Amino acid sequence: MPEDWTDIIRWTLDSEESVTTNKTDKAIASYAQARIWLDERIRFDPEKLQVAIYNLPFLCQIRPGGTISISQLRRALQIVIKKHESLRTSLIFDTKTNMLMQRIIGLNDDSKEIFIFKESTIKTDEELHVLMHDERKNPNHFDLTQGLVVRCRVVHIKSDSQSDSISEGDAIIFNFHHTVFDFPSFDVFHQDLNEAYMTDQLIYDANSVLRYIDCIMSIQMSGGIYCPLSPRNPDQRWLMLLKETKSRLVLVHSMTRERFGGEVILEDVDVILNSDDIGNDCNPNRLMFPVMTSNCVAAIVFTSGSTGIPKAVSFQLFYPLKVTDTLLFL
Repeated sequence: MPEDWTDIIRWTLDSEESVTTNKTDKAIASYAQARIWLDERIRFDPEKLQVAIYNLPFLCQIRPGGTISISQLRRALQIVIKKHESLRTSLIFDTKTNMLMQRIIGLNDDSKEIFIFKESTIKTDEELHVLMHDERKNPNHFDLTQGLVVRCRVVHIKSDSQSDSISEGDAIIFNFHHTVFDFPSFDVFHQDLNEAYMTDQLIYDANSVLRYIDCIMSIQMSGGIYCPLSPRNPDQRWLMLLKETKSRLVLVHSMTRERFGGEVILEDVDVILNSDDIGNDCNPNRLMFPVMTSNCVAAIVFTSGSTGIPKAVSFQLFYPLKVTDTLLFL
């Protein structure tokens, strides 16, 4: 058995038991989830051939000398998804209330699948590229109404397709729907998958669950405007976006905290989410309680533009929000 999951695989990005809580398993979908859900339905005609834009596939290739047990991998995925409720969350439009609702899929039914698992056998790298293209562009790979938002495809290239293991030359493709996952979330997923694979268990820690949408909603509920910065972008693009948006605060994490100079105010999300004393120095009587209407700008996204110069596109809220509303449940 290898000492660590990361000793076996090389990650590249392509562009346990049930935890009992006293929380409800149903709530209004967050703004970020609603925007993506609605965008898919407005942008695409379901009767025509479509290309997905919210699939997030990650390619994992086995390192030289490494071996992965397929059955153990499936077990580890089961453990990780049981821990992270967002990875088994369904989105259903309630016609009675005209609201998009999110619901956590329960774990009482052991026969119910909580993720999609596939195996493929190929012979060439070209076929692997075809599989990656399919994972990235196929709009039928997820079922949001059933909470099936995570896929794992084991790709046999060198190994025997009848074997329970894959080794050097083989690959794994993890795919997530963007309503529950983004690039920074992969760091948490990777760490937990490593632990679950090596130990066959995970300790539930409320401070380590996938909660990236919390940051988005915190910005909006405080009266701010959300503008994403991708860790893959060069520093020059970051500085240009900061200048264009006149941002006064940047939320950073483990992958981005070292990339800014002293001219920008930074707030480390990892420190906030993992601090037990974050509220001790906060006086709630001094906090502002902004009320946002449907006319407020909720987010700004930059496109490449026809001239190659990024252009800002703003998104407004779908419905009025107050800070007391139930917006997110993860």
